[in-house]
Amino acid sequence: RRSRVLMREDEEISALLEREMKKRKIKLIKEATVENLDVLGGGVHSLISTGEEIISDTTLVATGRAYNSEGIGLEKVGIETGSRGEILVDSRMATNVDGVYAIGDVTGGMLLANVASSEAGVAALNMMGGNAGMDYTVVPRAIFTTPEIASVGVREYEAKKADLDYATGHFQYRALGKAHAIGEISGIFKVVADSKTDRLLGVHIMGPHATDIIHEAALAIRLGLTVSEAAKTIHAHPTLSEGFLEAAEDAHNRAVHIPRKKAVVMA
Repeated sequence: RRSRVLMREDEEISALLEREMKKRKIKLIKEATVENLDVLGGGVHSLISTGEEIISDTTLVATGRAYNSEGIGLEKVGIETGSRGEILVDSRMATNVDGVYAIGDVTGGMLLANVASSEAGVAALNMMGGNAGMDYTVVPRAIFTTPEIASVGVREYEAKKADLDYATGHFQYRALGKAHAIGEISGIFKVVADSKTDRLLGVHIMGPHATDIIHEAALAIRLGLTVSEAAKTIHAHPTLSEGFLEAAEDAHNRAVHIPRKKAVVMA
């Protein structure tokens, strides 16, 4: 049961996706579970915990994944596993058995192909005598909905939970000339910054090519750049990535392409 879609993503992004789904006449049923499925008369009858019955041509069941670590001899060599069957590793991707490494989904971390590839590089280097370690703090997340969603770093609700002194900046896709040129104006850029240090903490994008643009933000966060430094980086025009620059400027109330009720002095 979930109160919104994409529970792990930024709340504003989640709300925008729900709005887009509604615009496309996609019915979203929240805080409910499927109690029973029956194939009757060429259709699928789904009984929902709310008491509602939905009849559809097809039904996609997506209930997660399980670790395929049983019966491969882990216990014979003494490799430790967690309560769910995941292989336990340290930051070097090493198991408790000397010379044995594990990467990817079976280690129970971020179940992403790009993360597994990075883990493989770390493991391979350490196998050859190196001393590399995985850093999971800056991992871009991509969701291929329409519009696309991408994020990296800290979400606003995480900043609130951690009691951080933070600021946010926003910019709408519809204010970008390139978005109008390609006929896709739905979406938003959002940045989260540390109010004390001005360091960029997180970036969340919903809109066309969000999954490509997010890597600019990932690099900025990885290098410890401030929002001001990101805002001073000249972007080509007209492009969609200008939205990141504008959102960074908005964190300081300086985005010139956002209507203001009060005059802002540019320094």
